[in-house]
Amino acid sequence: MGAAVRVFIGPLLRVHDRARRYIEEHLSGDARTADLQIVRLPEESLTEALDSLAQVGMFSSGRALWLRGLGSEPAEQTSALLEFLDSPSADECLIVASTTKLDQRGRLWKWLVQHDAVEDLRIGRDKRGGLDRGDLAALAHERAAAAGVKLGREAVDRIIELAGLDPEAVILEIDKVCLAVQPGQRVTADLVDRVMRNQQQAMLYHLTDAIGRRSLADAQKLVDRLLDAGEHPLRILVALSNYVGLLIEATPVASGLPPAALANAGAFARNYFPKLPEHVRAGFKSPFRAYHVFAAAARFRPDELRAIHSRLVSADLSIKASGPDPRLLLAGVVAVACAGNP
Repeated sequence: MGAAVRVFIGPLLRVHDRARRYIEEHLSGDARTADLQIVRLPEESLTEALDSLAQVGMFSSGRALWLRGLGSEPAEQTSALLEFLDSPSADECLIVASTTKLDQRGRLWKWLVQHDAVEDLRIGRDKRGGLDRGDLAALAHERAAAAGVKLGREAVDRIIELAGLDPEAVILEIDKVCLAVQPGQRVTADLVDRVMRNQQQAMLYHLTDAIGRRSLADAQKLVDRLLDAGEHPLRILVALSNYVGLLIEATPVASGLPPAALANAGAFARNYFPKLPEHVRAGFKSPFRAYHVFAAAARFRPDELRAIHSRLVSADLSIKASGPDPRLLLAGVVAVACAGNP
């Protein structure tokens, strides 16, 4: 009879959800508890899982594996899987796999296609490298249906317009939109705009915070996420320029504070912020915001901040003149700002 095999390929958030639903449809709750083994590849051994499955089969016909990350295992383990699938030991087994990609030149792929065992959930690309509009629309409706909400055509169009290039990030954004309304309600284009743009605004804030902490790893990761989410490079530059300008203005005050003032946000708010000139205090929404700005300014020399600001201006002109890749320009600005070598 052979094993029942189903492989889901695509963004992890999507394939894991689909694999989970497939298992729930084919295994009872008790069977999922007693007979299902989850194997996380390549950290765990596929060969050992198959051996265990064969031994359990001597006592029970209800056996199941969920292989997460199929295709990342060593070649000899892939061969062991193929051998198992064609053996009597596989009879009445359920094998479900979820993965982002599989080598379509390999024997495993050919076996899966021959047995009609692949469900392709990948999001295609258009000629310009963006995510395919039709696939995005299908994805949006799929996630909305799972959340029990309704998507109007304008809302779907807005999701497609704001979607970036990272499928995993797009799925997270769609899920946030769906969670913003009650089950049964309709998602509007205005809601999509608020939720998805708010996320990008939050990432811009976190980017400036990473620059203030001079954390290169965090800052570079956020630049990549913003660009992948479709944020315009010039808007990122504006946010960075405004922040560096704020630090330049804060430097004279920060340099006049005793070291103890910036050791603790609570102590700063209680003991130091109230003593600052009124026009300085008026420039901040809260003492805690002032603390973070002054603490960041204290990590830079005045000449460093001026040089970083000049670098930002140069990057702005280069992008407007269709110069080098904006991602490379922003990476250079971030590296200089965090390294302290303008």
